[in-house]
Amino acid sequence: MVTSQILSSFVGMKEHQTGETLTMLSCGMGQESLIITFRLIHDSDFHERYAPGDLIIVFSNKGNEHPETYNYLPIMEKICDEHSYSCEDSEIE
Repeated sequence: MVTSQILSSFVGMKEHQTGETLTMLSCGMGQESLIITFRLIHDSDFHERYAPGDLIIVFSNKGNEHPETYNYLPIMEKICDEHSYSCEDSEIE
């Protein structure tokens, strides 16, 4: 399944010290990572299958994105906040 192949390149899972699973989604704000992000937020079966436990969404900011990408970031942060997900802007130097 194409979704599984794409998802595996964006998602890393690790077990918390508490034994809970933490999934970090590296979101570059391109169409594939946004589709995966919205599926994880809005489709509970998809979330449970591919990102069980806690989810952190990290915008992999290389500092040279299109202006439209940076304009969309506050919208994405608001969506994550509304659904109680952590959305972090990780500026890479």
